[in-house]
This record gives sequence, structure tokens and C-alpha cells, in this order.
Amino acid sequence: MWGKLLIIAFLLANKHASGQPYCTTGLYTSGCNYFGAGDYIASFSTTGGSTNITNNNTNCSNLTTAYTFYSGMTHTTIQGASVGFSFTNNPNFTEAYNIWVDWNQNHDFTDPGEQVYTSGATQIQPSATVTGTFVVPLTATIGTTRLRIRCSDFAAPGTLTPCGSESFGEAEDYNFVIINPCTPLPPPPAVTSPINYCLGGPATPLTAAGSNLLWYTTAIGGVGTTVSPTPSTSTAGTTKYYVSQTVNGCQSLRDSITVNVIAAASPTASNNGPVCPGTTLQLSATAVPGATYSWTGPNFTSSSQNPTIPNIQQVNGGIYSVVATVSGCASPPVSTTVVVSPSPVIGNVTATNPSGCSVSDGAFTIHGLNPGSVYLISYLQTGVPQGRLRKLPPPVVL
Repeated sequence: MWGKLLIIAFLLANKHASGQPYCTTGLYTSGCNYFGAGDYIASFSTTGGSTNITNNNTNCSNLTTAYTFYSGMTHTTIQGASVGFSFTNNPNFTEAYNIWVDWNQNHDFTDPGEQVYTSGATQIQPSATVTGTFVVPLTATIGTTRLRIRCSDFAAPGTLTPCGSESFGEAEDYNFVIINPCTPLPPPPAVTSPINYCLGGPATPLTAAGSNLLWYTTAIGGVGTTVSPTPSTSTAGTTKYYVSQTVNGCQSLRDSITVNVIAAASPTASNNGPVCPGTTLQLSATAVPGATYSWTGPNFTSSSQNPTIPNIQQVNGGIYSVVATVSGCASPPVSTTVVVSPSPVIGNVTATNPSGCSVSDGAFTIHGLNPGSVYLISYLQTGVPQGRLRKLPPPVVL
């Protein structure tokens, strides 16, 4: 390739027992500086860690072995974290690329899952930049291990290994530190709960006191969002929201906020009328759990559920309304009509004498009676008390 008339020899990778050094020699037969042009890794960097690797424009850093361990550059992360990487190929030749991480720290890169990237059958073009991600296994050993990135000009598709001998190319090692994933965890953020809203009323975004908040709809699992939710008040009921905070890269457990959307039930209003002037009016509202009450009427207010008005008068008749309020949510007003009946009155009585003896055309006439009132009329006839009830229409003639 590109005038390189070389015979390529592939060697099996040597697997070192734990505690033995990483393979660093014999990786290339011709190195990374082909006639001054160079088969090398131009740049390599990582993202997503508490410390990251940034190694740009290093070109061919070791002309003798084409291998360099950058011991001063470290990516630091935790188990389960996502690691972003980026590398740029040299401007001279196409290369095959692989990346490995020694997850179990046994000083090789050949265990299952330790190859985290491969260019596969497609070689990377000159000056091309490749980006990607990989995830730290939850079983990765805590401590300091190695990341290796390697390129080779003549590697057959899929054959590039961490320790095998190649002709042209370069290998770079970096520290990869897996720290204890947050022990102890930071406390959950401080929240206020419960929060009550009225059915159909306005709502505001939920709040919590903490750092780097993430909001969830479930106590565990799910995908968090940095956007604080605004509860819906369109339906009465109870909903729980959950929130965590992240401090120094460590996410806390979640605390919950209970949101109640309250539809206050309307009571039924009634009274003991019709009532007579001077008597006591009893207003009544059926019980609503947890409610306070507010009555209004003609020249009247009360916060009692079942208020009374002593010595009621006709001016107190009319419409009385009551509102039940539960947790700040008021019901629609309901009403009852109070009737105060007028006191019965007798205007006057006139008498008409009989026209003669044994003639029954004499009469007493009672004037000024109230329509709708019932009167008990008593009198003596030949010394015998008489009495009968008479209604409308007045006047009453006896």
C-alpha cells in the first residue's frame, strides 16, 4: 500500500498473568515514521469523566518502538458511566484502528468486552476524525488500569490485536481510573410535600433545593429530565413526582413530592322554614370532609357549618348561600331560600244586628286578615263556647 513492498507477519498476542507488565515491545517492525511521512495517531481525547485525556497533535512520538505510555494523562470515571472518545488519523495513510480497556486489570486486553472500538473492515482515511462512546461495565474492577489505542496500516480487516506484531502504525497507552461510585451517596434534595392545587386552577413548576436536579415519574428506573415538571390540574387526584440531585458526579436517591388536585365537593343547603317572626332560623349544610364553610345572606355572614339566626324577622328572608372550602379549594356556592311568614293580624270587627226576632241575619265581620294565614276564631253562642278554623278568603263573616 502506497509503495510499501513489505511482507507482513502477524503474531499471536501474548497474554500476561495478573501482575505481569503490559505488552509494550515488538508491536511494530517498521514503526510510525515511514520515510518521514508517518503512520501515527495524530490526536486522541476522551470526554465524560471527572478527568479526561487530551492528547492532540503528537504525531509519531516514539520513532524506535512506535509505542508510548502517556502516564501523565488519565481518564477518571465510575462503573456504568459512558465514555466519549475522539481520535484523528494521520494525514498520510489509511489505518485500521482499535481501542481496548483492561477492565479486570489482569494486564492484557483480550478478555470479553475489553475491545471497546474497532474500525473493522473499513480503514480510517487520512486526517479523518472518528468519535464514539463506550460504557464502563458495572463489573469493572475499581482502581487504575490501562486504555490502549492502536493503528496499523497493513492490518487485515478484523485482525488488529492489542499485542500482535504489525509493520507500520502506532500504539498509545493511557491511565484509565475507575473510582468507587459514590460512597456514601449525597442526600436527596430538600422538597416540600404535599402540594395542593384546585381542580382547573393554575399550577407552577415544582421546585427542590439541591444541585443538578433530575426529575422522574417513578421512584426507581426511568430517564430523568432537568426540566422541572408543571403538574396538570385538569383531573382531580393524587400524583407523585420524584427528584434527585447530583453532587461531584454522584447521584442521590430520589425524594418524592405528592401533588393533590382537589375538587371540593359542594354541600347541600337547607333551612327550617317557613318560620315566623321572632323565632330562630336554622341553616344547615351537609358535611364535606375536611371543609370549612362560608355562609352569606341578607345582612348575614357566618363561618359555621350550621348557623342559626335568633329572633328572625321578615327582612331576613331571602336567599342564603354556602361555600365549602377544602385545602384552599372552594366549591361552587349552593343556596337555600328562607321564607319568614308574616304575623297574623286582625284589622277590625264590625257587627250587624238581626233585622228582627227569630231572624238569623245578624253577623260579625272580621277585617284585615292575612291571606294564607290560618285563624282560630272562638265565640260564645247562647253561653256555649264555639270555635272553628277558617282560611281564605278574608274577610270572615260569622
